[in-house]
Amino acid sequence: MAGPNKKSAGRGRGGYAMIILLVIIGLGVLLFILQKAGVFNPRPKDPNAPGITPWAEWKARQMLQAEEQETSVEQPQIEPLEFDGNLREPETGKPRGELRLFIGSRGVSGGWSGSYHISPEKQYDSISSGFSGKFHPDKKYIDEDGNEDPSKLYFLCMGEFQMQEVGKQIVRILTGEIYVRGWLDKDDNMLYGSIFITSNHKDYKEFEFKGSARKPLDIWSVAPEKRDLSLCRVSTNRI
Repeated sequence: MAGPNKKSAGRGRGGYAMIILLVIIGLGVLLFILQKAGVFNPRPKDPNAPGITPWAEWKARQMLQAEEQETSVEQPQIEPLEFDGNLREPETGKPRGELRLFIGSRGVSGGWSGSYHISPEKQYDSISSGFSGKFHPDKKYIDEDGNEDPSKLYFLCMGEFQMQEVGKQIVRILTGEIYVRGWLDKDDNMLYGSIFITSNHKDYKEFEFKGSARKPLDIWSVAPEKRDLSLCRVSTNRI
């Protein structure tokens, strides 16, 4: 009698093993279908959502990988331009270094440099940074009253910065990411916007800029006796 019982037990164990194998195969097929459907992939945020941070917007635009967008007839048509201006604290207006931008058919690039004092005991100097990005005509400018202005062209840049913090008893090097958001006005090539510096995407500082961009100076088109070579500048960030 022991023989048949052993055979039944063997068949039972074999049946359980088959059921477990089928369940595993079924789960694998289900996971594959869900993965293909994008269930486990984080969906990019809307890059034009109100209040979105510049780093979240940059990531969203990278994930979307949208095709190059054409400017509308209301927006500025992109041509080579340069901008030099001071950055300032939004609340106090105190200077926070210098910003230089280059605009061209391939987008926007530039750098932040200079030095500034927070107090007699603390200063930041040896600032260096580089960034690049492009225009995004799909983003519309909306003023404080909620009115849309289609004549402005938006751009977003990203890069890295390094600066030296000097205090009473400390000298250290700070590094992180720099983001530049700005608008180009159609009528007078006015540029304005903000830079954001952050090391952790939680704490950040924002500095503002505003001024008119100009066409690049071609020093060699000026008569030799009137040339001012001090106006020539060399930059590795030029587009």
